[in-house]
Amino acid sequence: ACGTPVYATAVGGVTDVVSDNETGFIMTNKDINTMINEVQKIVSHNKLDDISQQGRAQITAKYDFEAAVERYRRLIAYNDSVN
Repeated sequence: ACGTPVYATAVGGVTDVVSDNETGFIMTNKDINTMINEVQKIVSHNKLDDISQQGRAQITAKYDFEAAVERYRRLIAYNDSVN
């Protein structure tokens, strides 16, 4: 959420948080030469600042403390209304 470009591998829940070429960059190949080429491509990417800011906006919206509290409030209210 620092507005820094994200470069990650597609493991675990990473792809739930990082959308390739939208909010960061996902690498699927574990070959070191491929990784080097991908990092070089990312550094010269012409929309790097835009992608960094989109990533920050997504993380802030989804994982902001107040937003999380509000989701829990709605969940509790829903559970109360069902029971």
